[in-house]
Amino acid sequence: PQLVEHQATPIPPVSPSTSPLPVATPIPITSSEQTANISAPATLGVSSITTSDTKPIEKSISSNLTSEIRDLPVRQAGLKSTESITPPVSHLPIPFTPTSPNTLVGLTLTPEGKILEGVLVEIQKNGITSRATKSNKLGQFMFARPLENGLYQILAEKEDFSFSPYSLDLTGAIIRPLKIQAI
Repeated sequence: PQLVEHQATPIPPVSPSTSPLPVATPIPITSSEQTANISAPATLGVSSITTSDTKPIEKSISSNLTSEIRDLPVRQAGLKSTESITPPVSHLPIPFTPTSPNTLVGLTLTPEGKILEGVLVEIQKNGITSRATKSNKLGQFMFARPLENGLYQILAEKEDFSFSPYSLDLTGAIIRPLKIQAI
């Protein structure tokens, strides 16, 4: 019979119980790269396998590339390392006006009008706290569930800051965002 030369391609393993042909034990693959030339007759079956060594692929990228990139200093042009970036008062991230009546949202600010994060905002009715939350990194706070109609006190606390208490009479109307500014 005449032999036909084929380039080796991987064949998925076949379970011995479902294969009509005998299955050989798999050969472990090592880290060295090799190409296999398979000579097989035109009919089923393999008559011989030969291998020849090939050259490994040369590495063209530095293995330290990731650490080199991480170690590069990043600076924004025109800023000194001690400058802080605070948006002007007209650019403060004022929360959207809620669409549900008696829903409270707002913004917490320093005495200078800058964003103040981490302020504990409490809602009290008859001296009992009914809800509390903290302002986020943008100084925003929100109470998602609407409150019942009535008179409420809004208190704010943060270490090293003082806030005046607010009174708010809720009547089932849409409430615009509150501005709670330290004194």
